[in-house]
Amino acid sequence: MLASKWLLLLALCIGGLNKALAGKASSSKRKASESDSEEWAHFALHLHSSNQLPGTEAKRNIEKATSAGAKGLKLRGKKGKKNAARTLKRAWPKTTWPSLYWAKFPIKDKKSNARILVDYPFQLPHGWLGQYMVDTRALERSQPAQGSKVHRALLKQTLRLSAEDPLGSWMSDLHMPLGFHADGVPVQGTMRQESLDFLTINMPTNKQHKDFRVPFTVIQAAFHFNYETKRAILDVLLWSLGCLKKGKYPTCRHDGSPWGPQDKKKVLPARQVACKRHFV
Repeated sequence: MLASKWLLLLALCIGGLNKALAGKASSSKRKASESDSEEWAHFALHLHSSNQLPGTEAKRNIEKATSAGAKGLKLRGKKGKKNAARTLKRAWPKTTWPSLYWAKFPIKDKKSNARILVDYPFQLPHGWLGQYMVDTRALERSQPAQGSKVHRALLKQTLRLSAEDPLGSWMSDLHMPLGFHADGVPVQGTMRQESLDFLTINMPTNKQHKDFRVPFTVIQAAFHFNYETKRAILDVLLWSLGCLKKGKYPTCRHDGSPWGPQDKKKVLPARQVACKRHFV
């Protein structure tokens, strides 16, 4: 009788263990399935964004895959070739990164070697830093080590700014340095050896993200028109950094012209940048 009770108890334990393991396996499979869906969605959209496929073909492939049972990505709008690029762009997950700033930009026409103006994108420092600094701990995590070379240079600049602006709070506020990098990257698949100028900004003393470089803009070296192209890049950069120094979002475009319809997401004249008075 006692042996039969022990056998029954053992059977119940084994049954419960099998059920628990089965549930765990089911949960693992579900998580793996969700992960696979996310990877497939990113891969499918990336085919178009990386210029591996035209928008019409990428959209058609996604629609066929969805009809065949693929999960994780469902396009909105009508099926077919119409508005393929727009539909694929809207399918990307929403991001907290600010939208790009577009400006008329002088470059060299490679065929005629003449100067032409094109619309060129920039990721403005005051845009993403304004969002990053909403977290009040971000500035504390970006302080240079006491006595370090960066700390001494930052203190020197702070003293200079305090002398220029005695009514400011340069000496009492915390400050953080920014690093500006211009790296030449080889362009693959070109007959002649050409390079791509990759311009980035980082927070060199930030304890969490010091190695993370945020793109400012990028341009192929062959499109530089004398020094005018470099000057135009620096004009946009200095304008954005000036907004950080003042602690306020701009009320007009970098060249003083009024905001246009394409700038509706950047018209924030009544708001202050979260990192007001932080020297960069």
